[in-house]
Amino acid sequence: MAYAPQRRGFVERTIEAREIGSAPALRGHCVHVRLVLNNDYHLGQSSREDSVQFDNQKTEMISSAEVERTRRLYRHVVTLYDGFRSVWSRWTRPAEDALDELFRKRIASTTRVLELAPGTGINIDRLFSRAPDFASYLGIDSSEEMLERARKKARGDTRIELRLGDATDLRDVDGSFDFIVCTWLLSHLDAPVEAVRDAVSKLSPGGTAAFIFFTAPKGAIRRFVLERLGGPFRYRFVDTVGFSDIQGLERLESHTGGMATLAVCRGSEAAGQ
Repeated sequence: MAYAPQRRGFVERTIEAREIGSAPALRGHCVHVRLVLNNDYHLGQSSREDSVQFDNQKTEMISSAEVERTRRLYRHVVTLYDGFRSVWSRWTRPAEDALDELFRKRIASTTRVLELAPGTGINIDRLFSRAPDFASYLGIDSSEEMLERARKKARGDTRIELRLGDATDLRDVDGSFDFIVCTWLLSHLDAPVEAVRDAVSKLSPGGTAAFIFFTAPKGAIRRFVLERLGGPFRYRFVDTVGFSDIQGLERLESHTGGMATLAVCRGSEAAGQ
C-alpha cells in the first residue's frame, strides 16, 4: 500500500495496538504512529505485508487511545450532551462564573482564542455573550458529531474555525494564541499535566490559558455519585499534584466542595523576546 505523507520526512499510519506489542491498557484501541525520518525513506514489502522499511530513522509512537476512546463515547452521547452539561453546570456554577469573568476581562478585539475540545460549542456561546469582539477563534475536537453541533452555534461567523483533530497534540497548530480555554477535557486524559504544559507553550507573551476539570469532591455522597457517573462517561478525577510545577501557573482554584477546579496560566513574557 502506498502512503502519501502530508510533509516531507513523515509517515503516519493508524494500526492496531497488538501490532506494536503495546501495554495491555491499549489493546483493542487504535494507536497512531508517526515515523520521523532523518533521511529518505521507502515503503515496501517485508516478511509482514504492508510494512514500512526505512533507514537511519528516529521512531516516535504517539498513543491515540484516549482520543479514539473519547471519540467513540461522544458519537453516542452527542444528542444528550448539552442537557447533561446543563445539569452538571448547576453543580459547577462557581467555576463557570470564574471562567465568565476571565472571558470578560482578558478577551479583547485583538485576542486570538484557541479552544481545546470545544464539543458542541458551549464556550462559543460564552464567547459571543461575554467577549463578542474577539479577533479569531480556533476550536479543535476529535468528534465530528460534536463539531457539527458547534458549527450551528458559530452562526456562520467568519472569525471562527472548527477543526477535526487531536486537541492534545498541538505540534501542527501554527502560531500562538492570546487566550486558550479547555473545559472538562483534562478529566478524560491519563496525563493532564502534560496536556496543560503543551497548551501553555502555545500562549503568546502575557496570554491566558484557563482549564476547568473534575477533581475529587470532599463530600462522600457527591464523590460517590460522581464516581459512578465517571464510568459510563469515561472521566476521572484529576490529581492536581504536579500543577504547581507548570511554568506560568497563576492560580489553582477549587470550587463546589472540591468537585471542580479552575487552573489559570499566563504566557511567559520571555517567550516573545
